Amino acid sequence: MKFVSKLFIALMLIGTVSCENEEYNDIYGRPVDFRVNIDFLDKDLTASLSTKSFTVPRAGSPYLGFGGLLVVRSVYPREGYGNLLDLYAFDLACPFEKRQDFHVEATTDGKAKCEHCGSVFNLLGGKYNLVSGPSKESLVTYPVYYRANEQGTVFHILSKY
Repeated sequence: MKFVSKLFIALMLIGTVSCENEEYNDIYGRPVDFRVNIDFLDKDLTASLSTKSFTVPRAGSPYLGFGGLLVVRSVYPREGYGNLLDLYAFDLACPFEKRQDFHVEATTDGKAKCEHCGSVFNLLGGKYNLVSGPSKESLVTYPVYYRANEQGTVFHILSKY
């Protein structure tokens, strides 16, 4: 009976440790619920090709995906909204490294680079943005919705997970 108890406890510990490792490396399917207000808090995103990284949640915007968010102001207008430039949102975590603390960094030429593995990603085309590197996957992208309200020009980054 003691043997069965010890075996059960050992299996529970092994199962717990393996689940933590799998969850830590899962960059897909993480919730995102974040608002960007280009008229107030995020005025630095008004110019085309401007970028901003977010790693700390805000009140009313509690979820930032796996490694945080990299938000990019497009050079292209949002379809159906006149001259309003669109935003793209990406997870900061490099899909090759799959670590929350290894972030890609935006460059001045509309790309992002992982300093750890050297993978390069195009930030201007939305999905399927891998340019080069050991990564075989693009950055995780998140849908961005436009919401005009009394608080100004607000973009809502919201995953459906």
